[in-house]
Amino acid sequence: MNSRLTKKGVYSLSMVFLLFLFFLFIPSAAYADLEVQFTSVQSTALFVNEEGTWEVEIHNPDATDVTDAVLTITLPTGYDVIDTGSGVENVGSPHTLVWTALTIPANSSIFRTYKATPNCDASSGDHMEMEVVYDGGAKTENANSSNITINQLQISFFAESTDLSVGEEGTWTV
Repeated sequence: MNSRLTKKGVYSLSMVFLLFLFFLFIPSAAYADLEVQFTSVQSTALFVNEEGTWEVEIHNPDATDVTDAVLTITLPTGYDVIDTGSGVENVGSPHTLVWTALTIPANSSIFRTYKATPNCDASSGDHMEMEVVYDGGAKTENANSSNITINQLQISFFAESTDLSVGEEGTWTV
């Protein structure tokens, strides 16, 4: 059996080879995995109405910039935001802070800082949650802050006079 390549056959093989080379050497648009964390700047013990600060880091270890990333912080019940750090606050359920259209340069990190206070509905053991969505929504990274302890106010009474009888007035200092 004799096989011979026609002009059309050579053309087809050449196109297949060129397409192979194109996809082999053109970099993928997909991003590497981002690294996300709450930094050491985070409040872990607060009194009710005491201001706390949290900072998040998003690190891009890839050689390509990540664009259009969305950072969402979910706050636990019982926290009031004092400073959004340029994020947009969405009060409701869930209570969130959102930063959109973020660019994380290649081999670099970006940081976002925000401030909040616990109110009477806050509980010890709560934590902040972070989610970063990128690569056209195809990738998601998550991290949690350290647990937060809500310190209890302690009230002490000091009697100025200790020799009182029933019916006598006394003075105490709080």
